[in-house]
Amino acid sequence: MEILTNNFNSDLNKLFVADAEANQSFYMFVSTIGNFNPVDSAVSQNEFLENTLFGKKIKNEDINFMIKYYPWQRGQSYSQYDDTLDLDGLKFYAVVGPNDNDTGDYRVYKCLDNNRGATAESPPTYDAANVNQIYETADGYVWKYMYRLTTLQFEAYNALGYIPIDPTANTAPTEVVGGGMSDIQVENALDNNGYFEKTAFTTGIDVSTSTLTIQPVELNWGKEDDYYVGHYAYITNNVDNVSNLFRVKSYYYNETTTRVDLVLSPEVSNPTIGTVEGATQANPIVITSTAHGLSTVKNQPVRFKNVLGMTELNDANNDGTPVYYAKVLTDDTFELYSNAAATVSVDGTGFGAYDTSTGTFNGDRDLQVSDVKASSNIRLFPRIDIIGDGIGAVAIPEISSGKVNSVTILNRGTGYRNAIATLVDPANGFAPEDQLTQDVRATLRPIIEPAGGHAYNLFDEFKCKHFSMYAYITAEDNTKIGDVNTYGAIGIVRQPTFIDVGDGLWRSGQANTAPIPDVFDNRIAIVTDEYAKLTANSTITQVDGSNEVTFVAKVHEIDSAANTVYLAEYLGPYVNNRVDGNKDTSFNPNLTIRTDGGQTITINNPIANNVVYSDYIQRSGEVYFMEDFFPLARTDLSREEFKFVLEF
Repeated sequence: MEILTNNFNSDLNKLFVADAEANQSFYMFVSTIGNFNPVDSAVSQNEFLENTLFGKKIKNEDINFMIKYYPWQRGQSYSQYDDTLDLDGLKFYAVVGPNDNDTGDYRVYKCLDNNRGATAESPPTYDAANVNQIYETADGYVWKYMYRLTTLQFEAYNALGYIPIDPTANTAPTEVVGGGMSDIQVENALDNNGYFEKTAFTTGIDVSTSTLTIQPVELNWGKEDDYYVGHYAYITNNVDNVSNLFRVKSYYYNETTTRVDLVLSPEVSNPTIGTVEGATQANPIVITSTAHGLSTVKNQPVRFKNVLGMTELNDANNDGTPVYYAKVLTDDTFELYSNAAATVSVDGTGFGAYDTSTGTFNGDRDLQVSDVKASSNIRLFPRIDIIGDGIGAVAIPEISSGKVNSVTILNRGTGYRNAIATLVDPANGFAPEDQLTQDVRATLRPIIEPAGGHAYNLFDEFKCKHFSMYAYITAEDNTKIGDVNTYGAIGIVRQPTFIDVGDGLWRSGQANTAPIPDVFDNRIAIVTDEYAKLTANSTITQVDGSNEVTFVAKVHEIDSAANTVYLAEYLGPYVNNRVDGNKDTSFNPNLTIRTDGGQTITINNPIANNVVYSDYIQRSGEVYFMEDFFPLARTDLSREEFKFVLEF
């Protein structure tokens, strides 16, 4: 099977819009007094250009990337983000408008979890204090806030079931490798079995040995030594409701007191993470890292990655060594020691010179640094291992009635392109291979975020292959173009060319500070005291000395107050006049003008001052789009808006 990916269309879209904005070369053309039946042919495109009445430049701010408009609706089932699916055409996001939010604007949210295909009943409510901008609503949906449109932006640019992507979004964000965990699905949520969660509360803490003494709530805790080794202990402080995750290293059940001693690893989900900005070749080495966040209560163990130059610091083999201990000097600096008491310094005088702004560090957080308090609540459950090419993802199972129903992600991690998630078998009391038990392993499937995470690259995430051009005629424009008669076609033309006005003005009165005019009138204006011989939409002609027709035009407007007649649709199979005007029409002001009733019209003298040509070089530009409709009438009150949505 051959597949042309959405990346191709999206990139073409971005390249096209970038070119349009760089060259500012697109115009809306209004063409044809009457009916026009376009086809995609050279003849039809040429006819459209030849019958142009007026045009207006499309401004950069009126060119937008567009995506389908899916309003949030109660009772609608939305598709959730899934890295195994082609999301093009699926409702995997929703727009929450003013009727369903209290922000008075339009907020776009991506669906991360649809609660197994349930219908949406509760819209996400934006909260600026939400750090990761992920919202779980009462209906079980999980949403990621993506961007907002003001009411003005929405009303101006929404068109034909499309809305713009955030106009301030970066079309080419810095390239990153991989993303974090978007979700971890339980593939057999209804069928897995044999998993249990234990609960307890702390009665004592020994921070020197990272030991907790806890009181189990249930009666059926395992009584063998190390029964729950390898499990996770999820500890929530009652004082501030902060939770921390630890791995059980040792387990002892005291049958006399019915209490349990747990020896725990460093905190799993919230290590102190920082960027290395400097490292001195000194004794001890001093690390610079702005707002490093390391503890001043004790000397935290730290490990380094990807430091260049002073490579001796790195955990090169991914085995957790070497471990250093950080003695904090300031909020932005700390010294390195090789023991927890910080009595043996790390001598960097023989290390390589640090390469500017490279490397990261992770600082372990034990019970003391994590500030675990007495009377904290504890949940004990099987561990989820996440293996992949990224780092930092941490998740825990949600267990009910022996089944893993879902997975909660505590830390999404970064840099993943491929990952495997496994619920580690409990070491005791779990035997899925034994046909005499009802135990069934839970099967987990990680769903990885787009590179950089959700909302990092809106164009790629929304499969953006549409763009819009918005053009409009204002009251001021109406004074510079024809505000009478009808028109039956509009289109988009790239790079039309215009005359050089030198130090003068464009016909519209616009100064020549711009290389091309914002608006142009394509009609030929002639001043004649004999205008009364003409009627609107009548035809005039010119003939040469051989009585051959050399020019034909339609009368578009008669301005009796200014004795001026405006001619349109004046191009045809005639030789251009190379002497007068812009040399791009066959009109000859020195020849007699004849009405379709056989009368002659004379241009007022001096002729050169009473003929005005278009600034537009006839037939120039490349037609990108044409549309016909029943001819629309124009008046001095006309205020047209045109919204073009095109697709790659």
